[in-house]
Amino acid sequence: MDDIARGIGISKRTLYETYPNKEVVLMGVLTNIMEERDDLLQEVMSKTDNVMDILCEVLRLQIEFSAATHSAFFSDMAKYPTIEKMLAEFNISQREKAYNFYMKGVAQGYFRRDIDYKIFNRITTGIMRMLRSTNEFNDLSFQQLFVNCHSVIIRGVCTKKGIERFERFMIENFEN
Repeated sequence: MDDIARGIGISKRTLYETYPNKEVVLMGVLTNIMEERDDLLQEVMSKTDNVMDILCEVLRLQIEFSAATHSAFFSDMAKYPTIEKMLAEFNISQREKAYNFYMKGVAQGYFRRDIDYKIFNRITTGIMRMLRSTNEFNDLSFQQLFVNCHSVIIRGVCTKKGIERFERFMIENFEN
């Protein structure tokens, strides 16, 4: 709270007069992040219908975001039940969109047909929840966790065509 108050140029007392506790501040920050993420996704989707182009651009944006996020941020969120509930509800609301996205990728030949994407969505949500709720990985940056976890997940669902496109993206954006 000291850092937030200092960052926006107000006293900590003024901050607590506006926001009764840390959970309310965090809820506002996360709501803002989710809205911005949704706006960016809509912008990307308005430019192309190709699911791999969309996936790669969203992944690039998420990797940029993860570079500025400390891994302890997510384990700290587990301390707040309201935040956990909000994230769980958000994930449930996103499952149908994600499922439709994957089905479109199957139709375009980028994603494998033999995967139950409803189960897959639940698994990936569970993995991210696990990463958020533990201090086990605090020695790693969130960007390291994100890139390594999502690279494996994405490759696992891609066809050869999808893997080729994903590999080009990784080489173009993340190899020195």
